[in-house]
Amino acid sequence: MKNLKKTIVTLFLFASSIIVYGQTNVRVDERFELTGIVFRLTGIETFAKSVPQSYANDIDAYFDKYKEHELVKFLYHIVMTKKPFDMTFVVTSAADIVISGNNIHFSKNLITCYDLAPTIDTTNSEWTKAELEEYLRLLNKFYKDTKFHDFFVQHTDFYRTAEGRMQQIVNQIDTFWFKSFFGHSHNLANVWVIPANGANNYSLWKQDKTGKMHFDCALGCSTSDSLGYPVFDETDLNVLVHEISHHYVNPICDKFWSSIESTCDSIFSFVSDELKSHHCGTSKAMFYESMNRLCEYSYLKMHPIVSEERMKTNMIISNLIGFVWLHEMIDFFEVLTNIKTPSPYFEDCMPQLIGFLQQVPQNMESYYLPKHRLLRPRILYTYPAANSIVDTDLDTIVISFSQPMQPFFAWWRDFADSLNIEIPPLKENEFWADDHTVLFPIEGPLKPHTRYGIPVSAYTSSADAVMGKDFDLIFETK
Repeated sequence: MKNLKKTIVTLFLFASSIIVYGQTNVRVDERFELTGIVFRLTGIETFAKSVPQSYANDIDAYFDKYKEHELVKFLYHIVMTKKPFDMTFVVTSAADIVISGNNIHFSKNLITCYDLAPTIDTTNSEWTKAELEEYLRLLNKFYKDTKFHDFFVQHTDFYRTAEGRMQQIVNQIDTFWFKSFFGHSHNLANVWVIPANGANNYSLWKQDKTGKMHFDCALGCSTSDSLGYPVFDETDLNVLVHEISHHYVNPICDKFWSSIESTCDSIFSFVSDELKSHHCGTSKAMFYESMNRLCEYSYLKMHPIVSEERMKTNMIISNLIGFVWLHEMIDFFEVLTNIKTPSPYFEDCMPQLIGFLQQVPQNMESYYLPKHRLLRPRILYTYPAANSIVDTDLDTIVISFSQPMQPFFAWWRDFADSLNIEIPPLKENEFWADDHTVLFPIEGPLKPHTRYGIPVSAYTSSADAVMGKDFDLIFETK
């Protein structure tokens, strides 16, 4: 009987998990494709990366003649002048609008970005009401001028396939874990699949005018199958866990921000360049994101979504983009939760986590930053030495790295053309003397008075998939 009761409880918890996410709407929505595509047309790389190739080709073919549209020019100006530009506008603005017939307007049921916008921008990054009015006017014009709805309808089969495959990812989320970890659960109202967003993913929460909160996630598509349809895998499941976690973590961080703000400002001063280059432009964003990554890691540790090797790579990437204290904070959190019985909810741990962060600045120069710098593989030496002059009978190039490396994965004609140099006449394959040292045999002789080169860092990475510090080996013959 005891085992039976345990089984019933287990089944109940499993069923509860299915009920919560079974109510989630998984959909490709015209509003999100519209904003994703118009931002892509600005030509700014951030908005155009990693879209499934067949779909990217369709977008470019259909909308190429609209790259000079008034809306595209307006958005390019906005992105270039609002510093930092809030990337989330691409999806938050989409969630705020309604397409009715052939007209677009801000929702009358939600508290929208227009409702919250100031009349005058005092931060140099906010949208004013006047700018949002102009954006809406031009968005309507673009929608009509391009017959956007026709493009959307033409890709119905593509979108339905994306929805079905994303639903399989959503169904794998353990919703009970979030309740056990945070002490409460949210209903995930929508997962918007946005093929036009490529590798960009977001958490969204909207409040309607009755005061009710709505929690959504917006996930892009990066890869496709042999037929050109979007595919999703454990990486996308990892991303979804990350975005769902923000719904729980951000309100907790709101409560503690004032007590940690000055410390975060100090930490941010050491790593701001790295973080800003990855769209984490303020100390506040840094604090929220680092806490969210801690919770994401806690979920992944309990669920074998990704391999241990992938977990290790995730940690390295987090360090490289500026979260240099994350590994130690995870260790501290595990100690903290192991000595508390029963385990507290995450919010109960925040005072101790804040205490941890307050110790980070004093250890930056002596510990965190040196460790951060050593993560990237470096060139220890090359033969010939960079920028040296060699004989034409040079028969081997040698490059020694500071870490075990992966094989080189491309040849380098574009590199040679861009620098007006020649690639040495190499034999078919490089030879690795060991996992740190590569030899390139040359099919000589080399031409006299000629500049040769190899783009070392751009075409290999460490065994942990970390790209090296920029380095091109260039030399000249006598």
